[in-house]
Amino acid sequence: MNVKNIRWISKDASEAIVTVVDNKNFSLNCFSQPCEYYINDKIDCLYTFNVDNIKKSNIKQFVIEKNNDDLGYYLVGKIMNLKQKIIKVNDFKLELDNEIPSDIKEKEFIEFTCSRIDL
Repeated sequence: MNVKNIRWISKDASEAIVTVVDNKNFSLNCFSQPCEYYINDKIDCLYTFNVDNIKKSNIKQFVIEKNNDDLGYYLVGKIMNLKQKIIKVNDFKLELDNEIPSDIKEKEFIEFTCSRIDL
């Protein structure tokens, strides 16, 4: 994952919307504060904020859909580490900020919404 673009909300507050791309050229707009990134910086992990509606998915492929606002998403991903709440969506690695239901196992696909994704 790499930084593709930085759109400043406030340089004084060091707040920005950072576009991160994966190896397949999919992109996610992420909130960053303080934003200390530069174009082409490598990103190891992204962090979800305000995750809701986590459930096992019948969809067995990765999905990225923007919600109505600039930073919210509906995502379908595969659980890579249940204990650490790490999921994969395409080549993005995300850490969930909410508990995964106990009926879901590692390597299964889940779907959920989040208010934003943070760096």
